[in-house]
Amino acid sequence: MRADVQGCTSDRTCDVALRSPGGRVHVSGSASLRVLHAKTVAAMTRLLWCTDIHLDHLRVPDASRKFGEYLAAEQTFDALVVTGDIAQSNNIVELLPSFAKGVGPRPVYFIEGNHDYYYGSIAETRERLARLHKMAANLHWLDGAAPVLLDENTALVGQYAWFDGVHGDGSRSNVVMTDFSIVSELRQHFHEYAWAYKAESGCRTGMLQALKTRAQQAAAAVEPTLRAALAQRPTAIFATHIPPFPGACWHEGKLSNDAWMPWFTSDAMGKMLERVAADNPEGKILALCGHTHSPGVYDHAPNLRVLTGRAEYGAPDAASLIETPVTW
Repeated sequence: MRADVQGCTSDRTCDVALRSPGGRVHVSGSASLRVLHAKTVAAMTRLLWCTDIHLDHLRVPDASRKFGEYLAAEQTFDALVVTGDIAQSNNIVELLPSFAKGVGPRPVYFIEGNHDYYYGSIAETRERLARLHKMAANLHWLDGAAPVLLDENTALVGQYAWFDGVHGDGSRSNVVMTDFSIVSELRQHFHEYAWAYKAESGCRTGMLQALKTRAQQAAAAVEPTLRAALAQRPTAIFATHIPPFPGACWHEGKLSNDAWMPWFTSDAMGKMLERVAADNPEGKILALCGHTHSPGVYDHAPNLRVLTGRAEYGAPDAASLIETPVTW
């Protein structure tokens, strides 16, 4: 599927090219960051974007690899980025490398989504994700990585941050996220009966604080990296999963309501993007996110655009083909 970043309705086009030395690099204000290896390519190339591919919902044998092969055959691109909800904690180690092998030698960059922690713990899942590059040489986790310099105009940065319950009405929402009961670190803050029937008692305080803390930590961790990207290139493509602003929280062509908004936005990530964009008025940030499964375009500032990608359980496909230099 394809569209145009300038108009960006339900299909899209935006661009890419990849280079980076080996080893590690220090970004001011952060720990030493991994430098991802990427084959040097031409200045004008293409980045294929997928989100919420939910490989665990595919029932055909070896479906993950076949989906990767399908994308490689149907699209012309130089690298691929996946913005989360790839599988679940108990099967992502098998399914994601299989998908990357299907894509072929092209680099596959990814960040996780909330589903990727299902039926596991956040800490153990992150340990598994950090080792995935050993299972597929072209597989690269953007979390904790230095900016990937795609070409002379564009860098790629990525980070997952939890939804944080700030927007909408998290204290009284009747929406119960599956995450609350099957992600180990969240389960300790959740009691289904109290959540549903005693919301006014303050029983949600622990969960809301835990989510806010994790979202704030993630945003703080990636901010120096995003600033470093814009110091090196005029445009940064920022891969994340949860929509960072209410205006990017689409559901079937409309914005989500106050019941769903708390669990489908990350205020901490939005505030970080807003700060960095304001401090770099000559630079551009194109944020890519998913989570809602509904496509949309939101311009938060003249130099900060958010694309929310389309997805469907059991029928994954590309959300957009992005071409650099990105314009809007």
